[in-house]
Amino acid sequence: MTRLQSRAEGNENGVTDEQDRERESRSTDENKFVELADEVADETRQAAERLATDPIVNEAPADES
Repeated sequence: MTRLQSRAEGNENGVTDEQDRERESRSTDENKFVELADEVADETRQAAERLATDPIVNEAPADES
């Protein structure tokens, strides 16, 4: 298999190639920060949704029973 054929098929998941690295190097630090902040906000929102419906977290205190 030639090099072009292997590129056309793509890489295994999680494997970067030259194009991936070039695209990453063109990203600005600000763009990377905004993207990371968005990811953290999404994860926080998902955790809050899980906790909002968790019966143990929402259990009434023992003295109110």
